[in-house]
Amino acid sequence: MRKNQRQKNREYWLKQLEDYGDYPGSQRAYCRATGIAFSKFSYWKNKVSKEGPKTRAKEGSPFVPVVMESPRFKPGQIDAKWVAEFILHLGGGVR
Repeated sequence: MRKNQRQKNREYWLKQLEDYGDYPGSQRAYCRATGIAFSKFSYWKNKVSKEGPKTRAKEGSPFVPVVMESPRFKPGQIDAKWVAEFILHLGGGVR
C-alpha cells in the first residue's frame, strides 16, 4: 500500500475511533450501526492505543496537549487543589 493510501486509511480509522467516543452504545453496536467490521475496529483501536497519546489538540478545543518526555518530579511533589481556582503545584517553585 502506498504511503499516501496508508495515511488516508489511518486518518479514516482515527476518525472512526473519535466518532465512537461520542457514541452512546457499545463498540459492537457502533460497528453494526456504521457497517464496520468489529475485528477491524478492534485492530485499529489496539494499534492506536499502543502508539500512545498524540500531541494534536482536537479542533476547536480550548485545551493544549501536554506531553512530558521524562518525569522531572518525584512522586508526591505534584499537588492539585481546587480553592476558588485551580492551582497546580509541580514542585521546585513551578506553578
